[in-house]
Amino acid sequence: MSDTPQGPDWWQASDDRWYPPPRPDMPGVADTTVAAPVMVTPGAPPMGPPMGPPTGPPTGPPSGGYAPPGVPSGGFPPGGPPSPYGGMPAGPPPGTQNRTPLFIAIGVVVAIALVALVVVLTSSDDEPSDPPTSTPTDQPEQTAGPGTTTASPETTAAAPSGDAEVAVVESGFSNFMGGFDQDERSVAYGFIVENSGDDVATDITISVSAYDAAGSAVASDSHTIHVLRPGEKLGLGDEFFGDTFAADVDRIDVQVSEPSGLGSEEVPAEGTLTAEGITTTADDYSVTTKFTAKSTYGEQLDYPSAYAIYRNAEGKIIGGSTGTVDFIPANGSVAAEVRSWEAIPNIETTEIYLDPGWFD
Repeated sequence: MSDTPQGPDWWQASDDRWYPPPRPDMPGVADTTVAAPVMVTPGAPPMGPPMGPPTGPPTGPPSGGYAPPGVPSGGFPPGGPPSPYGGMPAGPPPGTQNRTPLFIAIGVVVAIALVALVVVLTSSDDEPSDPPTSTPTDQPEQTAGPGTTTASPETTAAAPSGDAEVAVVESGFSNFMGGFDQDERSVAYGFIVENSGDDVATDITISVSAYDAAGSAVASDSHTIHVLRPGEKLGLGDEFFGDTFAADVDRIDVQVSEPSGLGSEEVPAEGTLTAEGITTTADDYSVTTKFTAKSTYGEQLDYPSAYAIYRNAEGKIIGGSTGTVDFIPANGSVAAEVRSWEAIPNIETTEIYLDPGWFD
């Protein structure tokens, strides 16, 4: 081996060194060695003999020459000398481990750690270093939740204005023996209420309570007045049907609630109900009152209530009955009747009162 050819047939390998002949045969590789042109400089001594291919392989690695990766500098790997035409091998030498995935994983972990550090430092900069030591004082003080200092629309509508005064102006009742065998104590009652105010009163609840001589409550009942115009009176009555009395009723109390609505917009401004041609008949089991219901309302009234008030010869209220009319046409009239559950005795006169009911 030499940096320059030492004789004919010396050949140059890929490490730019010259080797003596013979040149090793490489399967599938053609001899592409071309003699370099000789440049002759006037006055220069002649160069040595022309170069030629080496006559044989080298017997060992050149001192300080190239050794492929993984091969110790003192010898060639098993299988022969290094190829003069080869370069660096395409992959890692046999027996070595590819550590590229390891390096990539380490790089990813380091990048994530750096991002997390930046986030922590940034968020810590946004937080106040010291908590506030004072609270705002310019907000109004709230002593209750919404809706507790003013009434809701429903509450306002239901609250009485004082312009409608509905009260009981007359009442009465009677004890008698009734039932199919006429051996059961029965009680019938009736009362009249009046609106002495200036507004229409609607949805009035009436509570009726019966007490014996000892003051014990023995029966109860209830009614609803739907519409009562200013200055109007309405009579209501019924029987304590189904109650068993061990003794006569001594007292009847009638309590009237405050109207739920005043001056309701749904109630027509004009309209009246009257009963004409009233006739009352009685048999052993009931009392029947027939009449003609007349209306001056401009719309049909569906299921208006009808009440009968019974009086004795002295004109005192001794009972009543409750019924319903199917409908009364607008500005029209219909035949109707009210029937009691018991044969109430001593009826001398009968009065009929009509309540128009609810308006849409």
